[in-house]
Amino acid sequence: LSTFNFQLSTFEILFLLRHMACHFASSRNTLRDIVDWTLTCRALQDKVDWELVEKTIVDYSMTEYVSTLNTIAEQRLGFQPPCLSVIQSPSHPDTLSLVEKDLVYGSPEADDKKADGLARLSWKLRRWRALAWKRRMVLSDSSLKLVLASLTSHAEKPRSILHKQ
Repeated sequence: LSTFNFQLSTFEILFLLRHMACHFASSRNTLRDIVDWTLTCRALQDKVDWELVEKTIVDYSMTEYVSTLNTIAEQRLGFQPPCLSVIQSPSHPDTLSLVEKDLVYGSPEADDKKADGLARLSWKLRRWRALAWKRRMVLSDSSLKLVLASLTSHAEKPRSILHKQ
């Protein structure tokens, strides 16, 4: 049972991290996400296989994202994140300020976000381009693969292309 709890805790950390990364790539993270990450890491710190977490972070090309999360958690919340050898401070100097600005201030609401038809399609295409830097931080898939997955998803619900759901 102890091994099961260890594996479950590791899964919980990885699931939360991937879930946050997907939200980040498609829109943004909130301060609540950072607090959730911090509290979950603190609660499960002794119950997680951090070597497996670290390997998974590297395998999924998420080191820059996790280092940014941990830096914000440390600077803003005073939490010393788990010691992961590959997770240092963000390697690109602008990364932390970009993420923190997006986190703290959020994204301005676009007037055409609620639009329908071609205006909505145009807004979606602009947002796709504007969020490319986030996708590069958390998704190892190629842009082509992501576009095909998005098109497949929209093909299943065609109304989602031009109309707000």
